[in-house]
This record gives sequence, C-alpha cells and structure tokens, in this order.
Amino acid sequence: MRAWLGALALLAGCSRCGGSPQAAPAPDAVDPAPSAPAHAVVEGVVRLADGAELPTLPRGADPNQPAPPEHCSPPREEDRRPVSLDEGRGLVGVLVTGAGFGGWQRREPVEHAVVIRDCRLSPRLVVAMRGDRLRLTNETDYPFLPGFGPGGFLQALLRGESRTLTLDRRVAALECHFAAPCGRTDVVMLEHDVYAITGAGGRFRIERFPTATTDVELHAWHPLFESDSRRIRVEPGARLSVELVLRPAPPEPEPPSRPLLNPDGTDIPREPMGQTAPTAPPPQGRGGQRQRTGGAQSPASGSPPPSPTKMQPARVGELPAPS
Repeated sequence: MRAWLGALALLAGCSRCGGSPQAAPAPDAVDPAPSAPAHAVVEGVVRLADGAELPTLPRGADPNQPAPPEHCSPPREEDRRPVSLDEGRGLVGVLVTGAGFGGWQRREPVEHAVVIRDCRLSPRLVVAMRGDRLRLTNETDYPFLPGFGPGGFLQALLRGESRTLTLDRRVAALECHFAAPCGRTDVVMLEHDVYAITGAGGRFRIERFPTATTDVELHAWHPLFESDSRRIRVEPGARLSVELVLRPAPPEPEPPSRPLLNPDGTDIPREPMGQTAPTAPPPQGRGGQRQRTGGAQSPASGSPPPSPTKMQPARVGELPAPS
C-alpha cells in the first residue's frame, strides 16, 4: 500500500519536473438519465353486482355415468361453484386481462399443471398462451377418462399417470365424461400474458401492463358471468386502480339426461315400479278380425347426449365472450 501511494505521489509531482505535464485522465462516462418505464401497474377488485346471486354450473347428471369411488369425499354444492364469493362480494377465480394494445412481446411456452385430487380437477381455471402445455396428473386411485373440448378425449389415466398436450384452442373445458365425473377446469388461451386471476377479496394485480397513447380496455371474464370492461389510459410508470362488477350470465337449461340402456343398446322404459304402460287395443277389421299392421315400431332413441357449455372463440388480444 505504501509503495502504491508513493507511486501515485510521484506521478502527481511530474508536472513540476522537466518533462511535459501529463494529461488528466478522462472522467468516467456518465450514465444517461433512465428512460421512463414502458409498463404500468394495473390493480383493483372484481365484485359481484348488488342483488345478484353466485351462479352455478349445470348439474349434467347422466344415469349411465358411474358414481365417484367411495374413497372420495361426497359431492358438495361448492363443486358446482368454480367462483367463490367473500364477505365484501369480491369474486375469487375470475380472469382479468387487457385488450386493444399492441406490440407485446411473446414469452417462451410454459407448462400448466392440473391434477385430479379427491376425484376433483384443480385448479378450476387455467389461463395460457398459444403454444403452452397442459400437464394433467391423476392423484386419485381410480382410472379417469378425461376429455378436452368437443371430441378431444384423452387416454384413461391411472393413479400417478400424466398426460401432456399443447394448447391451441381459444376456450375449452376439461372434464371426465364416460368414467366417473371429476369436476371441470375451464382453459382459456390468450395471445399475450397481460392477465391475472382474482385472489382473496376479488383483488388482482397486473405488474407489466403495456402503456399506450390511446385508451385500452380492461376486461373481467368468466364463462358463468357477463363480462365487464373499463376503458383506461395507461401511461408509463403509472399505477391505476380499477373496480369491475360482474353479473351472472343467463342460466343455461339443464342438459337432458341420456336414456337408460339395456346391454343390447335398447332403451329401458321409464315407468313406475309395479306398473305397466297401458296399451291400445289392436285395430279391428270387418267382422271383428284384427288387422295386420306393419313391423313392430322400434323404441325412441332418446334424447341426445348433453353437450358441453358453449363459449364463443375470442379474437386476438380480446376475451372470449360467453354464449
């Protein structure tokens, strides 16, 4: 250290020597003033409209579908309520996202985990981007047969098994159809990652909301509700607080039950036990002779199988609108 200080003093005194003075070292470059952030924070709360009741999913009872295994907890009313309500009427489990902006940067695909636990799918809502993956794992000791959207059936899942699929649909429901029911998970795919799902108290927070020179839209959406939106001006570095209010969508009719079938595929007549359906007397011909009729009429084929909840696809950067 003393040698280093001595050398520094010697260099400092060279200007008094016979040689030409040395130029002073250039000062360190000064960092330019930090530019304004290109993002803002948008937060707030989503509430249920005053006087409205929390909607539920259709029962979708199917007499041909087996009951859940006995080791699972019995069905509960909250199984039909994918969105919960707190004391302040805040809605938990609702999607909040933006629309009307451009220039967002796509991220790398990620994987979203869904499990069947206690004969129930969890989580109830998954929000993803195109190209993301969905990994479904069965943690229940029962061979479930999940389906994803209309006609998108997966292979049977034994306990501990998983299936992974790449998401390319706007909106689809993940359910178990032919084996025992396993609840429902709604999967929504967006073209960007500017979104949040409401948590406790119905609150949400989007950290990196893109800024814009014009108004953009902020949506709150869930398939059981009519969507609500607000037009907001998002300036760089701003922090906005927004309240959105949802009202239940008109209820869909309960899906018709499928007919009870014999092993050969024919319908089982739905008649009270111990009674038989009255039969009309055969038509009489001349002289009291019975007339021959055509071949026996086959029983009615019954109602068509219930279809999953229909949801309209969304345009790029916008929310899907419930039907």
